[in-house]
Amino acid sequence: MGKNYLSDLPLKNLEKKLNDNFLRIHRSLLVNVKMIKEINKHYGSKYIVKMDDVDQSRLVSGRNYCKQVKDLLEI
Repeated sequence: MGKNYLSDLPLKNLEKKLNDNFLRIHRSLLVNVKMIKEINKHYGSKYIVKMDDVDQSRLVSGRNYCKQVKDLLEI
């Protein structure tokens, strides 16, 4: 936790290499589901994903990834 890694892999390839603890929520975002603190509905089939990190990051999911977020919430 708290480590940063640089990779030149496309996110699509990195996503395939990671385990189920990671979820694609946007075309440019992969998140560790264990670090999700809260998920709130946002406009236009989007969600605000609040992370449990030092900065309490708030990430907006992409419309095309709302099914993945819903599946995580089991709704």
